[in-house]
Amino acid sequence: MPRRPPEPHVGLRVRRIRVAAGLTQAQLAERVEAANETISRIERGKLAPSVDLLGRIAKAAGTTIDDVLSTKAPKKAGVRASVQRVVALLDPLTDNEVDAVRQSITVLLRIGGRIARPR
Repeated sequence: MPRRPPEPHVGLRVRRIRVAAGLTQAQLAERVEAANETISRIERGKLAPSVDLLGRIAKAAGTTIDDVLSTKAPKKAGVRASVQRVVALLDPLTDNEVDAVRQSITVLLRIGGRIARPR
């Protein structure tokens, strides 16, 4: 039986939900018992996930299938949309790159007086 084409935008919503949950692709893949490449292909719109896999993704991200399939942006309790956007920008970076960004942000916050200098 031929594989059905992916539904447009499901991959983007899976990515948004994953990022909102603070998960990497590898962490999500582990939680849903799928290969990292499977999650990557879903998010890039190259693979149509089964309903079962969508349910496991939703559960792992602390949301529902309705949120995965909804055209509205998912909301994660306690995480502002602006913070979710920053996480989405950082997600494709390596751990070293993320650490460099974190250090830069820390310096800027210290300069602005938002956080105290270490003693």
